[in-house]
Amino acid sequence: MESSQHANASTGILTYGSPILIIPGVIGNLFCLVVLQQKYYRRTTFGFLLSALALADTGVLLTGLLRLWILQIGNTDVRCLSRIGCKVHVFFTYFFPQLSSWMIVLVTLERTLGLMQRCRRFLTFNVVVLTWMATTLLIVFAAQYPTIVHSLETPHGLGLPDNFTVCIPHQQERLFGDVYSWIDFVFVVFIPFVIIVICNGVIIHNKVKTNKRFSSKIMMLLSMCAVFILTTIPRSVYFLGLPWDGVNTDRKSLFYSSCIIIYNTSNAVNFLLYSVASRKFRTTTRSLFWSNREELQEESVDEDEGQYFVN
Repeated sequence: MESSQHANASTGILTYGSPILIIPGVIGNLFCLVVLQQKYYRRTTFGFLLSALALADTGVLLTGLLRLWILQIGNTDVRCLSRIGCKVHVFFTYFFPQLSSWMIVLVTLERTLGLMQRCRRFLTFNVVVLTWMATTLLIVFAAQYPTIVHSLETPHGLGLPDNFTVCIPHQQERLFGDVYSWIDFVFVVFIPFVIIVICNGVIIHNKVKTNKRFSSKIMMLLSMCAVFILTTIPRSVYFLGLPWDGVNTDRKSLFYSSCIIIYNTSNAVNFLLYSVASRKFRTTTRSLFWSNREELQEESVDEDEGQYFVN
């Protein structure tokens, strides 16, 4: 009875929770891109990195979470439709989450270094773009291993027909299951977590020490980092922190579904976070629908972290 309840709850979470995140999340991220292309954010390092983050988060929603939703409602795994589809989907499943995490790191570093007078002059738009390109290339390289080891295979020992294939690591590939989950954890969660906590501590200390108010951009950053940390911890605990041996499969599935929904929340709420945390972002959004240039001009001088990183 309890097992059946866990199974039904797990199915319900993914069936109804996924579209609640995917549809508003994708639309919200697209709105973020539009707002960030307006005059105040366009050609700024801050606007560029947040645009890159919006694209990465959209990729996370449309690869990992969308696949699970289709699997629930259509009983079809998009990874298993073809061999090339298996590898392409696995690549993006690992690429986008890592890219999303490191975009938050780059935004955090950009704001932190911008507080230092000596570093500020080096944070030009071109330097940040080159840093983003280098980071993206490294993540592309890091995603090659899981892409290579995955293929369509028939799992042995499960009594499945020979023509039944699933997208899984090669049977002889033990490194993936034993080691790569830790590598992925370190680069997606641990290192970004450490950098984000330290940099946010520096930012808060600087603001308190200088008795300056928190600008809209800093508030956007702090809220974004807080959500990232809170939504990433459950997923990390699931994959690395809990002893699953002997745990009921349906209960494990319920934990997994809950952690996935919580984790993907951070990819879906960017527009909401920015709108709540930043008056400038709200004003810029309103200006897309109602012309209010005077209000924009008045608030343009209201930012102590203005546009000094633009070439």
